[in-house]
Amino acid sequence: MPEKIREAKAIDQDFTVWHDAEPSLALFLQLQSQWVVGMAGATGLNYGSIIPVVALYEKNTIRQRELFEDIQALEHGCLQGWTDSQAISAKEKPKNFNKQEIDERRQMRC
Repeated sequence: MPEKIREAKAIDQDFTVWHDAEPSLALFLQLQSQWVVGMAGATGLNYGSIIPVVALYEKNTIRQRELFEDIQALEHGCLQGWTDSQAISAKEKPKNFNKQEIDERRQMRC
């Protein structure tokens, strides 16, 4: 599971899931172990693992395609949310010291 999912803070806020979206969301939540994670973090879901799981839950091929497209939309939303969160976090981080400030700090230690 990506680090961002483990670190996610619980939101103490109710939200509504439309009845039509409930199966897609439930399936998406069951696939949380299928994130592909690299050095830069999560890059997407492992589609090779998702397609058979979708087929287990839905026999109708048209509905399988719809579920898969819904999962892709949820995946995209997660990745975009994590990207936005990283951009906000980057703005809140302390600034890097420039060379002069580093040299001054080194001199103070000596």
